[in-house]
Parts: sequence; structure tokens; C-alpha cells
Amino acid sequence: MARMMRFGAYGIRVSVAGLLLLIGSLVVSIPRSVHDIQARASAQVQPESEAPGMPVGGTMTATAHQVDTLTKARESATGVQDGPAARDGAAPAAGGVAAPAAHARAATAAPDAGGPAAADHAAPTDAAPGAPTTAAPTDAAPTDAAPTAAELASPTAPALPTAANMVLGVRSTGLVTQITGLDAPHPTGNWGVHGTDLGHMFWHRDSLYMVFGDTFGEGGRERGRHWRSNVLARVSAPGQPGGGMRVESMITGPDGLAREVLPSMKVDGIERTVIPTNGISTGDRMFLHYMSIRTWHHPGHWDVGHSGLAYSDDDGVTWVEPARATWPGNLGFEQVAFVRHEGHVYSFGIPSGRYGDVKLRRVAEDRMLDPLAYEYWTKDGWASAPRAAVAVAPAPAGELSVAWNATHGKWMMMYLHADRHAVVLRLAPELTGPWGPEQVVVSGRDQPGLYAPYIVPLRDIGDEVLFTMSKWAPYNVYLMRMTLGGVSRAAH
Repeated sequence: MARMMRFGAYGIRVSVAGLLLLIGSLVVSIPRSVHDIQARASAQVQPESEAPGMPVGGTMTATAHQVDTLTKARESATGVQDGPAARDGAAPAAGGVAAPAAHARAATAAPDAGGPAAADHAAPTDAAPGAPTTAAPTDAAPTDAAPTAAELASPTAPALPTAANMVLGVRSTGLVTQITGLDAPHPTGNWGVHGTDLGHMFWHRDSLYMVFGDTFGEGGRERGRHWRSNVLARVSAPGQPGGGMRVESMITGPDGLAREVLPSMKVDGIERTVIPTNGISTGDRMFLHYMSIRTWHHPGHWDVGHSGLAYSDDDGVTWVEPARATWPGNLGFEQVAFVRHEGHVYSFGIPSGRYGDVKLRRVAEDRMLDPLAYEYWTKDGWASAPRAAVAVAPAPAGELSVAWNATHGKWMMMYLHADRHAVVLRLAPELTGPWGPEQVVVSGRDQPGLYAPYIVPLRDIGDEVLFTMSKWAPYNVYLMRMTLGGVSRAAH
């Protein structure tokens, strides 16, 4: 036992002597070693939130321990301390301050599923489709554990709005006024219009005309008295975006009540009703595109026997429906939105109902009544075969309208998305597209029973876009205002 102690004491004396020589070499080598180990720790170790399944501790704890041991040895040998950042194993960021990066994740609510709740409208939703929700960040309690890779990294500032991450989008939407019915600021009851829908518009001889669908007298749609398949009105045009709109006159019968301008048989299974889907004026002639509906089915679905064009040369008083200006009821252009552009009349078409895609055709202005003169947009350009037409916007699309926004240099397409219970907007640089993603303009949660959005064709459309919109209950037409502006690309 005494011999082992002497050997141990001798060994201690030898170790101390050797240590004096070793310390001198450590003074030179330790700074490089600390730097290398820190770099390896940063490269090999990730925080648990960024590397799922990687063990927390183990290599990371051992590496931090090595860094701490070598740093203390260096301080002991040189008498100089590297400071708290070095002792904690964190590399100082630019400016001498190391800070952990914050992490927050946003969750996006899926659009509501389902279809419209009644034959001619989309049911309301409980939440705006696609509205983003953000989860609150959780702050971790401070510990003495070794720093993570995120803590070793330089902090990243949140992205600020710039032209690169902002796009044109819907900023807000609101109700301006009611246009038809007894509750409108300028009631339409004196023309026997207590309930009606649609309300698409076109200019003729410097006046703005509005076309309505199924129209009812006293008691409205619920009682069904004095039913007319369609009526035509002249309305006041808003002087400036954001202004009101009222019915000034209507095409009437001997009794002074608004009369049906395109007659229908009103026989279910043959011709239940005739609905004008859009109008346009070329020269002194008015045109109405219509669909002859055989029968109504479940919500958002109906059968069309044929579609066609009618024209009037006396400002809408009398109408002619040429037999040659008709198309079969399954062509995909049973409902249209007209656009006049560079000598042609373009018509965006959807099939009967509210669940088809959007296609495009065009014709020279002076040949609208000739079905053989139409060209259809295909993947290779324009073609004469109607069946060659391809979708420019995918299903489902309901009643629609298209207009040019000169301020932003974009075409605007607005339609009902029945599955989302919402009016949506798409934008495009050209009529043929590409049409951008859908943006919710207004949801059924805010305006229950909404459908049939028609952009008011003002000559100058900018940030404020006016459009009419129908509601199933109360069954009437309303004026809405949408505001466009820069929105974040992520929200878009």
C-alpha cells in the first residue's frame, strides 16, 4: 500500500510537470479547437422542431460539454475569458448579439363543402371559404440545455410588404343598396315587380339597361302571382364608383306593369321558362342571349332545350327570335357573358346549371346571328368546331360576367362558385387567359342565398368595382361594391 502511494505521489509530480508543458501548446491550439467543435455542433445538431425524430441530447449534449470544457481550459491557461456567448456555446450574431429565431405556423381553413340549398341559390356558409387562421406561438421555458442550431443562427426579420410579395386582390366587399322590390329606396312595385332576380346590364344609345329573370307581382316569388319569365328596365348609371342605382322605366304592357319581353310556353318538360343570360348592343340593335329551360331539377341543375339570340331595333319594345340563331342545349354555351373587343363580340359560356366549366367563343360584330361564323378557343388557337372548345376556367361556375379594368390592366371574371357558396373573382391579362386563382368576393355566410354576380359596365373601372347580385330570400336584386388593392401573395 505504501509503495503504491509513493508511486501515486511520484506520478502526480510527473503529471504536474508535464501539464506545464502541455498548457503552453493549448494556448495556441485551443482557439482553433473550440471553433472547429462549435462548427461541428452547428452542422450536426438541429432543434427538434426542425428535424422530427432526431434525439434531443446525446451528441448535442456531449458536444456542448466538450466546448465548455475546452473553453474553461483556455481561460485557465490564458487568463482571458471569451465572454458569456462563448461559454454558452452560441456564436455571436452580427452586431455582437445572438438571438433565437421565432417560429410561428399558420393553419388554413378548408373551404366548406356542399351545394346550394335551393334551386336558384347557394346556401350560406359558417365561415368564409379559404379564410386563414393563425395558431398562437408557444414560448418555451428557459433551460440550461445546450443551444440549438436555431439559437446559433442569426435572427431573421419578418418579411415586410413589398411589390414582390403583393398581388392585386379583393380588399373588401359591401352592400350598397337594394335595387328591386318594395324595400328598395326606389321601389319597383308600381311596375308590378315585387320580386325578381339576375339584373345583368348593357349600354344602348347612352342609356344603361338591366335585364331580369323570373319576375313576380304581389307576394313575390313565395306566392307566384303575375309571373313573367323576364322583364327589361332602363336604370340610372352610378355617376361615380360607389354611387347608387335605381330603375327609371320599364318595358310595360297596356296595364302599365312590366311585361314579358321574351315569351315562354310555361309548360314543364317542354319549355318551363325563357331566361335572358346576357345582353349587348351593336349599333342601333339590342341583342339578348337566352336559354329555353325545359325543367328545373335539384339545386343548381336544370335542363335547357336550346339557347339563342333575340334582337330589337326599337329600344327593347319588340323582339325577334330568329330560328337560325339558335344552338342545341348541350353545347356548353347555354349561359353567356358578352364582351366587345377589337371588332369581335366574345362570349364566355357555361352549360345549364351551375357546375360546368367556362369556355370562350367569338364572332364578328356584324355576324352575331350566324352560328357558323363563330370561332371557339382551343388549346391551339381559334377553331370553327364548337366541340373543340376548351375550358379557360375550371368548374364549377354559375352565372358569370366579364369586364375590363383599365386602372389595373386586367380582365375580371366574376361568377358563383356553388360548392363554396361564394361569389368569386378571377383576373387575367388577356381574354384567353391565363386566368388567375379564385378570390372570394362575398360568401354566403355574409349574404345568404347569393347568386348571379354581374359587373356594372362602367366606362372607367378602377379600385372600386360595382356589381349586382341576386338573393333567393328575399328574392330581389342588390347593388354591391368590391374594393381591389394590394394583398399579400400568401393570402391570395
